[in-house]
Amino acid sequence: MTMSCFDCIYDEKDFLAARVFKTVSDPYLGKYSFVKVYSGTLKADSMIFNPSYDMETKIGRIYKVCGKEYTPVDSIVAGDIGAIPKLNGFSTGDTISTKVKPIKLDTIEFAVPYTVKRIVVDNKQNEEKLSQALAKIMEEDKTVLCENDVENGQRLIKGIGEQQLEIIVARLENQYKIPQVQLTAPKVSYKETICAEATARCRYKKQSGGHGQFAEVQITFSPSGNREKDYVFETAVVGGAVSQKLFPGSGKGNCRKCQDRTAYRVSGGRLKGSADRRRGASGGFE
Repeated sequence: MTMSCFDCIYDEKDFLAARVFKTVSDPYLGKYSFVKVYSGTLKADSMIFNPSYDMETKIGRIYKVCGKEYTPVDSIVAGDIGAIPKLNGFSTGDTISTKVKPIKLDTIEFAVPYTVKRIVVDNKQNEEKLSQALAKIMEEDKTVLCENDVENGQRLIKGIGEQQLEIIVARLENQYKIPQVQLTAPKVSYKETICAEATARCRYKKQSGGHGQFAEVQITFSPSGNREKDYVFETAVVGGAVSQKLFPGSGKGNCRKCQDRTAYRVSGGRLKGSADRRRGASGGFE
């Protein structure tokens, strides 16, 4: 699909170009998408196209809204604002056009949420209701973000300032009937990382007659550059073949030992192990 520049001059006879600028999810009325038409005419019971997802869908009724009154209309033209119930496949900021003439308006840049709180309810029975209500609120307001922090076992909510989060809590209690919703300080998962290279060596010798056994193992710790991953384990075996079966266990053991000896979780580390093995002795590092 080739996209070209299109000027919206509020002409109701031109090609259709509209935008979903607000989404409202009411527990009683359901979902309503508020639309402003910039060009052309948007008719009820017609097919519309979402160029962002290359998806076509059919709309039902269109309403003119005045306060709490919803008046059904046959169409809205350039410059009008209307409400469409149960508009699936469209979210706040999406463009409405036609498949014959797909038009995509400039993307709305929403503010990035920076205030983070832990949101909890009084009992587990309301957890499902809270999840559903927060999903609807996020659909309405793109500056609200909710996520599950699996590592610390908590649900986090992000917004633009504490006042916005307090308003959301009031809506959850009054509009969605979820009692005793609380905002608390989130648990912080501190981490450590390796900042410089360090090397450790271990030598194994055993004389039991004959040729005896000898092995020398070296582990080098260094930054990996990827702090999203705990460790990267590499091997560089010299001086004879070492069974590949030893490598996974050696890597896990070294990583676990590093985690046990630090106060916080370690991430962004690279472990490179090398071994010089003779006469079938297996090297180990602890």
